[in-house]
Amino acid sequence: MKNVFALLVLGILLFGCTLPGGEPQEIPTNGTQPPATTQRCLDGTALNACSATAPFYCTASADLVEDAALCGCPSGTTLSGGSCAPLCADGTVPGACSSSRLMYCDNSSQLVEKASECGCPPGKIRSGESCIAACSDGTPVGECSSTKPNYCTASSALISDPATCGCPTGKVLLNGQCMDAKCTDGTAMGACSATKPLYCTASLALANDADACGCPTGRVVSYNGSTCVDPKMSSKREDSFFDIVTDVRMLVRNSAMKECEKGDYIYVEVQVDNKGYFTPFTVSPSELSLYVDNEDYPRDSGWMELSFPENDSICSEPARFRTSTIPPGSYSAGVVWYKLKRWDTSADYSLFYQDKFRVHLNPDTEQ
Repeated sequence: MKNVFALLVLGILLFGCTLPGGEPQEIPTNGTQPPATTQRCLDGTALNACSATAPFYCTASADLVEDAALCGCPSGTTLSGGSCAPLCADGTVPGACSSSRLMYCDNSSQLVEKASECGCPPGKIRSGESCIAACSDGTPVGECSSTKPNYCTASSALISDPATCGCPTGKVLLNGQCMDAKCTDGTAMGACSATKPLYCTASLALANDADACGCPTGRVVSYNGSTCVDPKMSSKREDSFFDIVTDVRMLVRNSAMKECEKGDYIYVEVQVDNKGYFTPFTVSPSELSLYVDNEDYPRDSGWMELSFPENDSICSEPARFRTSTIPPGSYSAGVVWYKLKRWDTSADYSLFYQDKFRVHLNPDTEQ
C-alpha cells in the first residue's frame, strides 16, 4: 500500500494532476509565477552586448564574434584594419615610427630599420634604410671626409690622415704632412722660378732645369739641358793640363777642323790622368761637349753633336776616346769628333767638361 502511494505522488510530480478526459492541471502556487530564463552567450555576456573579453561581441543569436571597431582591443594590441593587431615590443603601433629607438613598427609587429621614414639618431647617418655610424661632419666610419685630409675613425672621431685621404687643393703631401704647394721662394709646384733656370719640383725643391725655364742673359742652356753655362766663362788653355778633381787632371790638345766625306768636323785629342793612389776614376766622352759661338751666323751658335765619322772614305777615327775607368797611376787618351753645321773658321769654338770647365780651342784646318 505504501508503494502504491509513493508511485502516485511521483506521478503527480512528473505529470501534474489530470482529470479524467482532460489536460494535465498545474498545481496552484499561491498566486506566484516562476522566474523567466534570460538567454546569454557562452561566456555569460548578454545578447547584443560587448564581452568583457575584447574584442568579442554577443549577437542576438548568442554567438560570440570579433567586433574590434565596436568593442575595442585588449591590452597590447591596437585597432588596425577592423581587427586587433599586436603592438611592437616598445608599444609602437604598426605602421609608425618608434619614438624611443627611431625604428619602424611593421605590419608583423616587428621593429625594423626604416631610415627613410624614421631618420637616424645622433652620430649616425642614413645608408639606404639603415643607419650607420658617422663622424660629426657626416662622414661614415672608415671613410675619408670630403674635407681633406680628414678621416673618420672607428670611434667616430675625425683625424688628419693625408697619407690615406690626400691633401686639399693647393697643398701636397710631403713627409707625411700637407704642405703649401710652393717652393721656398714662393714658386708654385711645377712652375719655373723667377730665378732662371730654377724649377719647383713635386718635392717642393728648387732644381736646375734650363731646358724648361731658360737661362739668364749672357748664359746658354748646357748641352744636357740641366743648367746654364756661360759660353765665355774663364777658359783653360789648350795644350795644358788642368785639374778636374783632386788628383785627376785633363789635357786638351791638337784641335783641328776637317772636311770629311760625310760633312765638316772638328776633332780634339783628350787625355785624362789619374794621379791618385787609391781611387779609380771614370770618364766618358758624353761628358765632353763642344759649343760654337758664331756672331756672324747666330742661328749656327750652340752645341754640336758628338759624332764620329764612321765609314768615311776621307776621315778615319784612330784612337777614339771611350768611356773608361782609369786605375790610380794610369791614364786614358783618345780623340773626340763633333759634326759642324757649317765650315766657319771665324767662329769661336770651346770644349766643355761637365759644364764646369771650358777650354778655348784654336783649331787647325784640314781640307
